[in-house]
Amino acid sequence: MFKLIFFILLVNFECFSLPVDSQLTTRILETTKTGKTMLLNRGSVDKLNLGDHAKFYITEAIVARAVLVKLNTNTSVWSVYRMVNPDLVINDAVLRLKITPEVKLSSNPYSMLARESITGLNVVSGSGDDYKVYSDLIDDRDYSQDVSNDNLITSNLTREQRSQSLKKNFIEAWTHIGFQYFSSEVSSGDNFSGTEFFSRATGGLEIYIGRWFSLVPQFSYMQDSVLTFDGSVTDSVIYEYGGGINLYLFTNPHETYKVIPYLHGGAAIGNIRDSLAPGTIGGATSSTSTSLEAVGTTFALFGGIGLKYHFKSRIGVRMLIDVYQRTDTFDDLPVTVGGITEWEREKIGPRVSFGFSYRF
Repeated sequence: MFKLIFFILLVNFECFSLPVDSQLTTRILETTKTGKTMLLNRGSVDKLNLGDHAKFYITEAIVARAVLVKLNTNTSVWSVYRMVNPDLVINDAVLRLKITPEVKLSSNPYSMLARESITGLNVVSGSGDDYKVYSDLIDDRDYSQDVSNDNLITSNLTREQRSQSLKKNFIEAWTHIGFQYFSSEVSSGDNFSGTEFFSRATGGLEIYIGRWFSLVPQFSYMQDSVLTFDGSVTDSVIYEYGGGINLYLFTNPHETYKVIPYLHGGAAIGNIRDSLAPGTIGGATSSTSTSLEAVGTTFALFGGIGLKYHFKSRIGVRMLIDVYQRTDTFDDLPVTVGGITEWEREKIGPRVSFGFSYRF
């Protein structure tokens, strides 16, 4: 009779647990900084049980081996005791889970405290704490050789498989070099219009605020040289200070080896100095024989879309296409310009720029 009851209980237990070699697809909801503790979106409803051991992998690469230390209905906490590819243990990573036989524990008597040590513990966002369980109590055997038993090859990882999160490196220094094509209009009694080709160098910081957006303080140095119909040359030098925001609506900005689109917008103010070197008409020198200078201020608005790509080394490449509108106000004019005390120049047009970045 006792054997019959024991057999029934054993059968019922097996019905509510996954047998060895069972597989599930799971997602990492949260992980600690070291990656030794993972919160997954699988729980008791998926027939997982406390103490289950599992191998985590993606396609041809093994990621880690872990033991289930805390179980809820729809989530579970796993403690990693063998880490093969720590770069793959990141938030939102999708992995395959395969139930494996239990790993033999160390003879250390303190290892018996592993199960009790998890009582009352929870994964707290941003805490960075690990469970003091199998990760620290298991013996230090070398598990590197049993990868061959899994018929998994870790040396042929693709770049996407080696992706890691740069979330903790939330400050990014960047630089852009770009060129602009403008339509230009001047209003100062008479109206003139034309086109200009403009170059610029911009640098700044990007400070990430969570997952969705970042603040972007920046500084620009711009210079152009315009040749007019009579041979006159106008040189403009602008120092611009401003900032904006980047929005990441499509891709996590902290991922590596992935193209990351973003929306960009901002404003800037600055100082401008225009210098005019007179030319000739029909071989005769123009009426103005000396160079003229005008000094003023600028106000600009800009917005567009960009792409960036981060490497595991935290170095990145980026490009930006945006529309730029600027108003130049000149209130310090040469005395030779009679009767005009102030004039404005409006510029608007597309810009394309490319650059590099580094995450700190």
